[in-house]
Amino acid sequence: MPRADGVAGREGYGVSVTSLTGIPASHAGLASGFLMTGHEVGAALGVAVFSSVGTTAGSLTTPAGAADGFTRGFLAAAILAVAIALVAFARMPATRAPAGAGTHVHH
Repeated sequence: MPRADGVAGREGYGVSVTSLTGIPASHAGLASGFLMTGHEVGAALGVAVFSSVGTTAGSLTTPAGAADGFTRGFLAAAILAVAIALVAFARMPATRAPAGAGTHVHH
């Protein structure tokens, strides 16, 4: 979720650069399109899943019920984020691409 200080924007740039590293210039537009589609689908699924989890807390018509719903939704998001981080860490390659090797980013 974007913050007022723009932190999410800076993190998103790093993800974009990393994702597009090594992509030939002739395929950069297609790769960028896949990346942006993934962002949009992921955001839509995230809202759907975590709002569904939040509604399992009961009635959201009272302040206490809404707080319980938000707590349950954010807890589920945190658990999923930790699980994904562990999988990413376990599957991360041991080597890195040389600096500047095939980097092509459209601005």
